[in-house]
Amino acid sequence: MLHIDQLMFGWSTPIPPYIISVAGSVLGLRCTKHARSSNRSGRWLFAAAIALGGCGTWAMSFIAMLGFGIRGVSIRYDVPTTLFSTAIAILAVWIGLWIVLRRRQKFVLPILGGILAGLGIATMQYVGLRAIRCGAHIDYNSALVAASIALAVITATAVLWFALRVHGHLAAFGASLIIGTAVSVTHYTAMLSMRAHATLLPSSLTGVRSVELLAPLITIVAVVMITLTIVVGLAEVVPADLRDTPTRPDRNRSGSVKSRGAV
Repeated sequence: MLHIDQLMFGWSTPIPPYIISVAGSVLGLRCTKHARSSNRSGRWLFAAAIALGGCGTWAMSFIAMLGFGIRGVSIRYDVPTTLFSTAIAILAVWIGLWIVLRRRQKFVLPILGGILAGLGIATMQYVGLRAIRCGAHIDYNSALVAASIALAVITATAVLWFALRVHGHLAAFGASLIIGTAVSVTHYTAMLSMRAHATLLPSSLTGVRSVELLAPLITIVAVVMITLTIVVGLAEVVPADLRDTPTRPDRNRSGSVKSRGAV
């Protein structure tokens, strides 16, 4: 069995992904707060799924995965598979948030949403691992795979619980520290389940190197998070009565004005 290194760049490997996960979680929880109170909850729900699923979960996992290496083996990443894993993460979180925010039962549905979202996040994790192209045979430890799936479900359930109950900025930050830790533990549990074995037949590698992915990935994540920060910031500066003012005239109000004029 070949030696696998999860921290090719030292202990600096997990720190930036953790910070991104916390930042994405803060934005996601603020978006869910606005989804609970806004007339445009669908847009806020989608923004929350991008922040929590795309930045808080997928970006953390994939950036941390760029520190993965196998001694003596070249590694490439398949871009279409990577993009597919991104879509899975965002969709899974969106489904979980939709269940708990649109159907406001206090107990059963958050658990159901957590199970569905957690299974989706676990699927994202292992689809992302399938994006790895290397000159070795990869298999997985079944016990650690099961543990990573259970952790994904627990993490997703906790995220949805926070989405329903967190209101203030300080509470959102504290909850995001917990979410970032849980997402990181889930990710590295899945990574530790991998085992690499030498192959007798050489294989031609397709895909791109990690250094080629890093710059565009960081750029995209930064643009998304800056955009979400601006959107959330503007929503919290502009008074709620101005944000949610209906574009159509209020018929009841106009009718009352006419009746007063008639009198």
